[in-house]
Amino acid sequence: MTKIKPQSIMTIQFDRQYPYYLEDRIKDINKSGVPLSEFNYRLANFCIDYWSKEGDTIIDPFAGRVTRAVATEKLNRNYIGYEISPDTHMRSINHFEKIGINPTLHNSNGIWMKETNDGVGDMILTCPPYFNIERYETVPGQLSDYFKYDDFLRDIRLSIRNSYRVVKNESFSCWVVADVRNFHRWGGLLDLHGDIITLHKLEGWRHWDTIILPYAASNSYQIHSAKNNGYTSKVHEYLLVFRK
Repeated sequence: MTKIKPQSIMTIQFDRQYPYYLEDRIKDINKSGVPLSEFNYRLANFCIDYWSKEGDTIIDPFAGRVTRAVATEKLNRNYIGYEISPDTHMRSINHFEKIGINPTLHNSNGIWMKETNDGVGDMILTCPPYFNIERYETVPGQLSDYFKYDDFLRDIRLSIRNSYRVVKNESFSCWVVADVRNFHRWGGLLDLHGDIITLHKLEGWRHWDTIILPYAASNSYQIHSAKNNGYTSKVHEYLLVFRK
């Protein structure tokens, strides 16, 4: 039996411990030449331990790169994930084989989750693209390729609807998100976390909890740039919890 030490969610630190991350993640550069962000495996451990039990099935519509899958398997749960990028999917499968685990990872669109039957999951744990603030591999259905925010939200809503479909009654759903803004591109703040709360309610979910997740402070350039545009530098994300 695998146990993690109880802790406050506010004390969770970020580190890059193998095997929770891809060894070759240095190649993960977005289209602007900036390294892609990574999900905090300690946060994944906390969510899985807190809102599920051993033997449960965790479903992840936006799997990304291995972290939540490895955390799920090491805490003796079953993982079903969706990764739309063929390259990231293959690298993830190779990583799983190397460390000796066998989670289910479909190279398919997590908006629809067509490979997953109704009511098989016990929890949703995911982290969707933050609109197109980070640009991932271009493939059909890639959410980060969308130019219009309304189009992006339309497909996020479909994923929320299908998340409701694939889990059992009283299951929890945890989404890690952040608001995004670009003064030159959109002229202000996109309230992504608020929109995702609204869409969950429209699809029948109960809004169960909202947790603010602080992360490392912004650098001096970010602070200066934010001040010039009249807003503060963003230093947090949100953990949104819903219940079916």
